[in-house]
Amino acid sequence: MGSRFKKQGPLQVGFAEVAKDPPKKTYTKKELAGQSAKIRKLRTSKYFCLNEAGETVWLTDYDGNSMVNFIERHQKSPFFLYWSPAAVHSPSTEAPESLMKRTTAKGERRKLAGAIVSVDDQIGKLIQTLEKQGLRKKTLIIFSSDNGGNGGEGASSAPYTGGKGKGTQKEGWVRVPTIFSMPGTLPVGTQYDDMIANFDFYSKIAALTSKSIPKHCDGVNLCPYLKGENTNEAHEYLFWLNNEPGDAERRHLIAARWKNWRLYKKYNKDTWQLFDLKKDPMEETNLAKKHPEIVVKMASKHTAWRQTLAPFAKIPKITTDQPIIPKGHGWAYPGDHSKRLGSELRQSQTIMKFPILLLILFGGANATAAAATSVPVTGSRAYPLSSPMVVQIASSMVATSSFQKKTPLSPTTGSPSSSRPT
Repeated sequence: MGSRFKKQGPLQVGFAEVAKDPPKKTYTKKELAGQSAKIRKLRTSKYFCLNEAGETVWLTDYDGNSMVNFIERHQKSPFFLYWSPAAVHSPSTEAPESLMKRTTAKGERRKLAGAIVSVDDQIGKLIQTLEKQGLRKKTLIIFSSDNGGNGGEGASSAPYTGGKGKGTQKEGWVRVPTIFSMPGTLPVGTQYDDMIANFDFYSKIAALTSKSIPKHCDGVNLCPYLKGENTNEAHEYLFWLNNEPGDAERRHLIAARWKNWRLYKKYNKDTWQLFDLKKDPMEETNLAKKHPEIVVKMASKHTAWRQTLAPFAKIPKITTDQPIIPKGHGWAYPGDHSKRLGSELRQSQTIMKFPILLLILFGGANATAAAATSVPVTGSRAYPLSSPMVVQIASSMVATSSFQKKTPLSPTTGSPSSSRPT
């Protein structure tokens, strides 16, 4: 969480280790002379860093090497790895020319495209490492995004409208690409088009590792749906309630999805708007007056769901001068790592049993540019905090080999969730 008084890093919410934040490159006066005004203002690079040898490297490439290191160290034990690449976040002010020239993007868009190329490189590096260690078929990979494309950087959510920034009340903000990969367990080259949400990730992981889903989960085990064993909808309805007082007002949203219908409003005082996404994906024709019975049906379902949510919890004031992610190279651990790691690994082995698990979340400005095959995921701000497994942290990579139960925090979108700005 962002401010000095609301700091809650991965080591405070249950992660067993976190990759440290490497020192950033400082531009020389000569290097700044030919840069844009944004870069000249920064002076210190946002996404170029220094490795252990003092060499300048792109942060995403550095992260990829850290992931390889993590897998090699934990290859014989069940593990959970979470990576949220920072260098694809807006604004895209810099990228290596060696990456940008591998894209067909033009103008300022080249920087974001180059950054996404590096993400592709690291996924390839990661898969090669899993194959080398004989872990590929034992590892679930989930590749997804936390929001739709950023129109301010030239992204498009077509055929839908909206996205990150000004379009957060529209379908394009909450519809993102998602890829599941686990050879031998999940079919290859298939596509699932019904509604799912990112809180389903937690339930799917729990079903694969412990064979049961905690009762507090709203998500479902997606395996039978992705494998075609269950031809019903994973979710008949999905709901959103993003009105946490501390969140940016532009992201406030009250909404429901049912079949092709989307019902939404921004504030409680507003009237409902209804759209048929199949016939009108751009949400240009409000059908609320034409179909009042559908509005009543969906609104009543939303009200009933809303009544099941716990009230907002008070966000604790955690005063600290320590950074959310420790600075330096290598890995940081909570407390005395040498005393705790053995028991944590034994705990993870007891809970997980098998298989080894890997989760990657791509929280970039426009993830659609990097996805070759996608499963439409409809869900907004659903970062489940009821377990540290999938908590969105403002670091480039966090990893854990210990699963510990946590108390649910402020609820939105049908799941305990966080409203971290993106």
